Amino acid sequence: MPAVKKLNPINFIVKRDLVISALAVYSVELEYNKVAWLHQGHRNILGDELTRLKTQFFQKFKIDYSDVINNSVSLLVKKLDQIDLSQKDVSVLNKIYEEYIGLLKDTEEKPVRLIDFIRFSHWFYKGFVYQVQGPYSEDEIRLLILEDFDKERRRFEKLRAKFDGAISEDLNYERPRIPEKVRIEVWRRDSGKCARCGSREKLEYDHIVPISKGGSNTARNIELLCETCNRGKSNNVV
Repeated sequence: MPAVKKLNPINFIVKRDLVISALAVYSVELEYNKVAWLHQGHRNILGDELTRLKTQFFQKFKIDYSDVINNSVSLLVKKLDQIDLSQKDVSVLNKIYEEYIGLLKDTEEKPVRLIDFIRFSHWFYKGFVYQVQGPYSEDEIRLLILEDFDKERRRFEKLRAKFDGAISEDLNYERPRIPEKVRIEVWRRDSGKCARCGSREKLEYDHIVPISKGGSNTARNIELLCETCNRGKSNNVV
């Protein structure tokens, strides 16, 4: 198994009002779970409040608050452990939000550790979570993630160059530039009018046998057509 494994991207939600409101609901849920075994009466009160806050959140934002927490809390998990959210202090939640935004900005510059498990850890970098396994230091892990990111970047650059180049070659092959002396010769030969209907409006140079079917770029294979006749011909040999 490779040391670094790129997991699915996480859609982080960064709107202040949304994140802070979700954290406020989450703080009540944390308190509700802490009193599960000791204060049944208090727990019932918190349960009612939690239900009410969840409902209000959904009515306001049209999304379940847990979806916001699931997208945000992995970056905030250490801060949530360190701060007593049961106070539901808006200034505390704002502080957490600012640190959250700071972490998001940091992850655009370098991999940031999210959470540790027994055999591996999760890191966040440029919108993706990376799972890292092995006895590596933090600096070594960051280098491994950067190497994985760079390998993928170079791979897609090669693919883009390969296929964009092929498309460009096809376009150049299908629509070559007609030499100026050929254009003058064709104009004089066709008397400056459509070779099919005689119109002098919206004239275009057209290949009689399309380049895509082996036609040449000479005066013998080029004629003047008006826009209507040319569009009706398409790339068929008539």
